[in-house]
Parts: sequence; structure tokens; C-alpha cells
Amino acid sequence: MGKRLGLLVAALLASLLLKVQITASAELESVPPEQAGISSSFLYKILNQIRVGKLDIHSLIVIKNHKLVLEAYLDPYTRNDLHNLKSVSKSVLSALAGIAIDQEAISGVNATLSEALPDFIEPTAEARKHEITLLHLLTMTSGLDFTENSERAGKWFKAKNPVRDALALPISSPPGQKFQYATINTHLFSAWLTKAAGASTAAFAEKNLFRPLGITEYFWVKDPQGVFWGGTQLYLSPRKMARFGLLYLDKGRHADQIVVPEKWVSESIKWRESVDTHSGYGYWWWLIPGSDGYVAAGWGGQRIGIFPSKDLVIVITAANQQHSRYIFRQLYSGITPITSLENDPAAFAQLTELVDQLANPALSSKGSLPATAALISGKTYRFDSNPLGIESMAISFDQPESAMLQMDVDGQSLQLRVGLDGGYRITPQAALDSYRPENRVAVRARWEGELLIVDWHEIGEPMRIETSLMFQENSVSAVVKYLPQGRISHLEGRKDD
Repeated sequence: MGKRLGLLVAALLASLLLKVQITASAELESVPPEQAGISSSFLYKILNQIRVGKLDIHSLIVIKNHKLVLEAYLDPYTRNDLHNLKSVSKSVLSALAGIAIDQEAISGVNATLSEALPDFIEPTAEARKHEITLLHLLTMTSGLDFTENSERAGKWFKAKNPVRDALALPISSPPGQKFQYATINTHLFSAWLTKAAGASTAAFAEKNLFRPLGITEYFWVKDPQGVFWGGTQLYLSPRKMARFGLLYLDKGRHADQIVVPEKWVSESIKWRESVDTHSGYGYWWWLIPGSDGYVAAGWGGQRIGIFPSKDLVIVITAANQQHSRYIFRQLYSGITPITSLENDPAAFAQLTELVDQLANPALSSKGSLPATAALISGKTYRFDSNPLGIESMAISFDQPESAMLQMDVDGQSLQLRVGLDGGYRITPQAALDSYRPENRVAVRARWEGELLIVDWHEIGEPMRIETSLMFQENSVSAVVKYLPQGRISHLEGRKDD
């Protein structure tokens, strides 16, 4: 009896270890992929492509048949890191719009923007502005003259009053006539929701969406007027992204509770606009032609994909749009509605080992440093005025496996530990390009001859910075690459006397 009891207890513990807390009140079972109809070898191939190709993927989650079959994080990222969702936030706002209509805070999709925000649209404004409805905002057909990633957009994102400036834009086409992807539409809705609900967008989301889903950790950026950015700058962890994806897979229900009305989910993913040969558009959701799949997509490769006929949810966080799209397409095209396959323990073990290797890569044995390292160690280099605001830099090779990088940037002094053995070193509260002041920075460096290449991640931001440093006797030349934008800056510095 004792032996049988021991076996039962061991089996129970094993089953508990195979459960992952994805949903708020019910555990999502983690199983070998074959038990959900996916080959472990297929998923291994996907992850190995990421590894071999050095793709800028931060995390990958695959849920099939409501079972977790893959959860992978690539160093230096972990399951608890919050990620800037960028325009994935638009699909979250779509859910909030449906909830607000259901609660009658907003009368419906035909409600007009001028009625919602009369203080921002003068009665004498162009007549077509008074015709803009919530439906036009949801389908990106407001007609306001705005092109994403343009010079005008760059100025607008830095404006002191983005809502006022958005509504001051001219009308380039009649509302409802032309699709023009623009974050002004979602930000105008955030201002609209704030007024209609009598609470901030974040507070409304926390009460009506996040709390029911068990989402307690998030971060959301406000504009200078205190309006939470509509359609961008919301931070969630990949697991919380997965909860949101499961909510839509389950037609707005979570743990036997209606969070988003089922009718709104259905209306949101109807084909409203044909964008190009590769995609359509619903209510702030992207639609995949020839499929029932739909996607929340954000700059840099953030994705939540839902495929109802395959009972499939895919979550990706990344720092490269092309890399993310490539992996995403391979996954959803390669996964079928099959419910189960024959177990393949060897392939599953190989997959599990690779997941661990990606999260905890092997460190290289430290070789000898070039002679340049001793000459520059601890020396301060001051840079000419530059758009990046970098004023000075000093690197001290004070430990065998790591160095200390000191920088003055826009009046801010930073001390960052830098890995020299292939592993990142993480410094807390050291954000430069992140909206989160408590963010962490991961840095590593390698020598290629006399060239020092520094690889820099602001954890959770969809980008990385690669800086190549070439030292001369009394000077340094720096090439700073912002990836994936491809923006390159050239800096020149001189050694402090």
C-alpha cells in the first residue's frame, strides 16, 4: 500500500508540474505537443530556425486545443517581463469599445465623435468632421489626413495635446470611404472612452477587462494631457497576452463569465476593409485571407493570433517585424486541426532541451582580451554633440567575465554591467529609450579583432541597439544601429585629458 500510495503521490505531483497558470481561475494544462495534434519535431524546427538564424524573437507561446504546447523565452527575456505591445494595444481597445457599448456608456458604433468630444471640434469646423463616427475610427476610415510613420506622425506623437492636434487635421477623404491606418483614430477613442465612462482608459480596462482576466501587472503610458495612449504603449507579459487571445478564442467568455459580448467579438472580426492581398481589417483586428484567423499586431513583431477552426492561439514578442511574421506564418500554416498524434518522447525531449538552451545559453570560456582593452580601460571619452544625447563613455575591464560601462546621456549617468562571455548582464532601473523608468537593461559585448561590439536590450521594448566601437590612440569612433528600424548614427569622441 505504501508503494502504491507513493506512486499515486508522484503521479499527482507530476500532473501539477504540467499545469501552467495562464487563466485567472482555471489552470491551462501543459502537454507534449503530440497530445494536441502538433509534432514536437515541427516546433523544434521552428525554434531551431530562431536560434541558427539569430532571429530577434523574444518569446513564443503556442496554445492548441486549450492546452499549452510551447512556451519559450530567449535570453535575456523571461516569462515575467512586460512587453510594449505597440499596436496590439489597438485590439485591446476594440474589446473596451464593445464593453462600453454593452454598458451603454457609448450608444453604439454610429455615435459621432463631435457629440463625444464637443470641446475639441468647433461647430464651425469642416462639416465632414461632424460625420466621423465610432465605426469610422474602428475601421480606420475617419478620413483625417494622417500617415503612420510620417514626419507629421513623428511630430504628433510628441505633441503637448495629441487629441486637439488630431482633430485639427484636415479631412483628406470623406469618412467611411478610404482605409488609412492611423493611431490618431485609436487615441481619439481613448479620449472618447475617458469622457463617456467617467474614468481613465486604464481604469476602465482594469475594472472591466484586466481584473476579470486576472491581469494585475501592466503598464500604460499617458499623453501629456493625462489621456492613456489609445492603441499603443500598453505593456503586458506574454502570458497575459495569451489570456487575451484565449478570451477571443472563447468568444468573449472567461471562466464562465462574459467579459466581452459574444456579438461584439463576432462583429469585430468581420471583414470590413481590404487592406492588401495579404490582409483585411475588422474593428482594430487584422484578418488573414483564406482563413478564419485574425491577429492583433504591433510594430516590431508583437502578435496575438487566433485561429478558431484550429483551436489555436499564437503569441509572439519580438524586435523585428519580418522575423516575427516569418515565424508566425510558419506556425499557423503548419499547424492543422488534428486533435492528437502518436507520442514521440525523443522529439519532445529534444524540444524541451532546446527551450532550456534558448533561455539559458551556454557561456563561452573567456579568452585573452586584445591589447586595446588595457589601453582604454577606465578612460573617459567625450563625444561631440549628437542626436542621441550621448555625452561621455568609459569602459572598465574590471572582471574576467564582464566589464563596467559608464555613460552620461542627456544629463543622466548610467552604470551598466556588460557580459564578455556571451551572456547578458542586467542592470535594473536604467532605461533610456523605454517609457518605463523602472525598466531593466541587458548588455553584452564581444571583441572582433580591435573592434568592440556592444549589444544592448531595453527589456520589453521592440528594438535592440548594436554599437560598434573602434578606438584610436586618443579617440573613438562609434556606429550606433537601432534595430529593426535600421537607423544608424555615427559618433566621434575624444579621450579626456
